[in-house]
Amino acid sequence: MTKEVILSTSRTLPFIVSMLVLVCSSITLAGPFPASIAAWDATTKAAQRTAGVAVLQQIATAVANGDPSVTIAQGDYRFDDVIGSS
Repeated sequence: MTKEVILSTSRTLPFIVSMLVLVCSSITLAGPFPASIAAWDATTKAAQRTAGVAVLQQIATAVANGDPSVTIAQGDYRFDDVIGSS
């Protein structure tokens, strides 16, 4: 009995995940940005892009050096490029 439930659940899991993503996306897109984020101007966004590039370089350097961990400073980062496999 338990085995059947696990198999049944595993078949419906992609559907459940898809629905969860849809609901979360709808909620995320439903309202305006918080005032602090809505106030970001082009200069702030450019600084976030620069910070995003720097953090990606920091990660790449840590990986190349074989570092066991990377500490990223708290902040707002903006990433314009998709990386990884497609």
